[in-house]
Amino acid sequence: MSDIDISRQSPCIRNCCLDDDLTCLGCFRSLEEIKEWGVVDNHRRRIILQNAKQRREAYRRAEMGQTDGTMASAVPRARSPCR
Repeated sequence: MSDIDISRQSPCIRNCCLDDDLTCLGCFRSLEEIKEWGVVDNHRRRIILQNAKQRREAYRRAEMGQTDGTMASAVPRARSPCR
């Protein structure tokens, strides 16, 4: 991880848009992870950040058609228009 003090900073980039699985396509945290961010310890926050990083990477691979054997339709779809 980086040297950023995760005890204070949220990974939110103010580009919130939930996909069908209730994952934000801005920060790639699940809705549950977003809701718990303010009350969990740094260990849990590191886990949330790692999960988000994995989702972001999978999303980008899927967007580029590199889904490692899965269909390109695996790209998460937004529930509403994202801007």
